[in-house]
Amino acid sequence: MAHGMHATHLKTFCVSIEASFYIILEIWSIDGLKRLYEQKLGEINEHTVGERKAKLQYLKNNLTSQQYIFYKQTAQSNGIVSASFQVSPITIIAKNMKPFTDSNYIKDCLIAADEEICPKKSDLFTQISLSRQTVERRKHFE
Repeated sequence: MAHGMHATHLKTFCVSIEASFYIILEIWSIDGLKRLYEQKLGEINEHTVGERKAKLQYLKNNLTSQQYIFYKQTAQSNGIVSASFQVSPITIIAKNMKPFTDSNYIKDCLIAADEEICPKKSDLFTQISLSRQTVERRKHFE
């Protein structure tokens, strides 16, 4: 026997498959399909054309809003990953060859990340003053 099945188990299995097959045939028989069609047609005919159009528009809007949630999450994730690559040691650290304590280095990282995540507002980070002298002055105020 295949896969170690005993004859009785195989026979029971075949009878079970055969019964399932007959149930499927009964459901999808011509009469079954006719009943299903008439039942759904009756439900559809209960509503006016305006109600059906309104329901269709509602379902379209609902689908669009659900799709937008996934689009927004994907776009945000892609922006964050891209920003991570822009800030990575290969780009900014290698170009500047400066220590982590250099505040202009941090500003460059912020600008690179912001250009990937929110390009419309990237000019805001360029206005931040993080020069060595400014940071030194502010350090004394704390």
